[in-house]
Amino acid sequence: MNTAHESPASFCRRGGHVALRFWKNFLAEGSDGLLILCCAKPSDKDLSEYGVDVSFLQAQIGRSIIWGQDYLPNHEMNALIASSHFLLSPSASLHSVSIMQAMTLGTIPVVTDTVGTSVYVTDNETGIVLQGIRGAIWHKDAATGILVDRYCRTPALDDSLVSQLTHRVGALLDAPDTYRSMRDRTMAYAQDQFSGQ
Repeated sequence: MNTAHESPASFCRRGGHVALRFWKNFLAEGSDGLLILCCAKPSDKDLSEYGVDVSFLQAQIGRSIIWGQDYLPNHEMNALIASSHFLLSPSASLHSVSIMQAMTLGTIPVVTDTVGTSVYVTDNETGIVLQGIRGAIWHKDAATGILVDRYCRTPALDDSLVSQLTHRVGALLDAPDTYRSMRDRTMAYAQDQFSGQ
């Protein structure tokens, strides 16, 4: 998440709360790493309403969580993404540019099954696709037949996404050869599909 006009209100729609809840599980399992967020920070009250442990967050900012709220130039954002294992985007809506950028730089995208994801990411081949968003918030409009989203808080789905994210990322990190193979497929797919005009 890195736009000059990023609103803290969009943080949870983009799955930021899921990423923070995952990070608490990740560390609790004895794993080590760094979570980097590049976006405006919502209030502690808003984060708490979405199930984020604010005391954990406050204790980890500056330690295992780096939260930059300033806009980064593209070359700096690319350097951050290229140095990362995963791009966490458990979002309600598709963010295709972020996905393509990550894949091109060799960073495995972790996304939801929202509308459009399948154009960019194939589960277990070129990334991790978390299940549940499409069925929960996307519906076909009876009058037009067009898919529309009805975004609302879904605590049970959030729990499922956090659980899937914890399990899937942990399993991939525990299998370095599998991780490297997925990374190679991701980069090859991006080079083939996303490098043209």
